[in-house]
Amino acid sequence: MTTGIGEGSASISPAKVVSSTQAVAAAGDYGVNDVICNNATTGIPWNFADVVKYVGGHGYITEVQVTVETTAQAHRLTLFLFSETPSSELDDNVTNTGPADADRGFYLGKIDIPALESLGVGNSDAIATLTSPTAGLPFHFTCAAADTDLYGILVTRDAFTNETATDDYVISLTIEPD
Repeated sequence: MTTGIGEGSASISPAKVVSSTQAVAAAGDYGVNDVICNNATTGIPWNFADVVKYVGGHGYITEVQVTVETTAQAHRLTLFLFSETPSSELDDNVTNTGPADADRGFYLGKIDIPALESLGVGNSDAIATLTSPTAGLPFHFTCAAADTDLYGILVTRDAFTNETATDDYVISLTIEPD
């Protein structure tokens, strides 16, 4: 896209939304700082595929939206981000250990997501935006030298008991290249 603003023109890369979905294990009630993922014994990180066009690319995350298939959720979340698959605890319903010392070289930082809300029946959701006071956005990142993906560990900051096994959590990142 090219704009005709002023005497010259500028190239503007549009923002894109990259999502990652996991049907959570919800093996039991979640405690403060527990990992949320797909499996209680062989968890995997949240994979945000092709967030940039070129390997080793970089950009900004300007918004994070989390949608949970379970209604009446009200817990706060933190998304730890990495440029490589982390070795920190990934199993569902287990206390978070990230970022582990072994992950420090590719740990990018964290984004705090406000409390989920549910208005009526259906999904619960939360959105961290540029105006969210504690989110840490915009969040600058650089992918690994041979990768275009980002990897995450989702952690609850509050205990909650109204989870439902196999319900989807969808995390959507709004990415602006730089």
